[in-house]
Amino acid sequence: MKHSYVLKTDPSTWKKSEVKSFLDHFEKHVTAFRQANDIEPEANVSISYDTFRRILIKKEYKGSDYTRDFFAQYFGEPSYLDYIERFEEVENQAPKKKKNSSKVKTLSLSIAGLMIILLGSLYSNSFLMEKSVCLEIEDVVKRAISTEFEAYNSVPNTDTSLESLKEYFIEDQAAYKRIKRVLHNEKIRKWILTNENNSSSAELLDFECNYIDNDLASINTKEHWNIQWYDTKINEYAYLYDTINTQTYYLKKVDDKWKVIINDYDSNKERVFVKIFNDNDFDNSLSLDQVKSKIVEFMSSGDNQSAIWWLMKYSEKSAPQILQEVILLNGNLQNNVRRVNTNEIDIETYHSLNKDIGAKIFDLLNQI
Repeated sequence: MKHSYVLKTDPSTWKKSEVKSFLDHFEKHVTAFRQANDIEPEANVSISYDTFRRILIKKEYKGSDYTRDFFAQYFGEPSYLDYIERFEEVENQAPKKKKNSSKVKTLSLSIAGLMIILLGSLYSNSFLMEKSVCLEIEDVVKRAISTEFEAYNSVPNTDTSLESLKEYFIEDQAAYKRIKRVLHNEKIRKWILTNENNSSSAELLDFECNYIDNDLASINTKEHWNIQWYDTKINEYAYLYDTINTQTYYLKKVDDKWKVIINDYDSNKERVFVKIFNDNDFDNSLSLDQVKSKIVEFMSSGDNQSAIWWLMKYSEKSAPQILQEVILLNGNLQNNVRRVNTNEIDIETYHSLNKDIGAKIFDLLNQI
């Protein structure tokens, strides 16, 4: 599977979204094989994520008989027993002796020459077809990048952009969901890219096809993204992202159109994620000790944004004597987040300031 499927990696390393994408491909591939070979459907051609995980990730289960048959059919054999027999035959097959007559040699050379010509022709045609599909996919990815950027540029009026994205992204897959989440978050934060003199842009610099089959493909890109989110609440830039990175796209062919299902790239470790909180996330039924325990838990994991938010929500109801200090402390923290995200301070300085914030949170906890 590592060598035959688009991801080209060990299945034990696949993420949940990658496993689910494979299982869709697996079901179609096995169903087509069964139909072509008149194999009666004893069960639905379906393997759950949990079953896949137990077999190939946790490796605690070898699968039922019909699950093994499905995998055998995926690799081109009617059943698991047929697959084992073929495997054993290949291992045990002895090399055949060659005849030594000059006629046989001449005939062999002639056949070999014809085979070389035939294979060369087939390879040439295959190469041209793959190159054509690769160019088609490159055009799709270019348009997907442009449409993604235009979606960010549309905040806060994103309804039309969300529809446009469906032309190049599959709606229920990871890449589309990630973009939709970004649009939702920036709308709540009141961040935009359309302020005066905003120079945000996105550009495809390099493109390479890794793997292409009938309905799946993977490609690598090099891209330059310059995203300058402007906070309309404070009229200042809140997050600057200007980098050249490499990305991996996984695409699926749907109704004869290539669309993006997954887009992997490294997160920017020099930036701090700006959290969004919902009032419903705070549990008013918790006791003071339980609230303190939760706040300390956030602090121990370095999440002072959540720690301060919980302290502020508790103070609003039950500790008004510290509320003003908590609000000021939250303002300091958010200012530090903005400064690191706009290159005013480096990430090491931010972490140092974050330790001071943590100490002040702890002091406030001792006052209630």
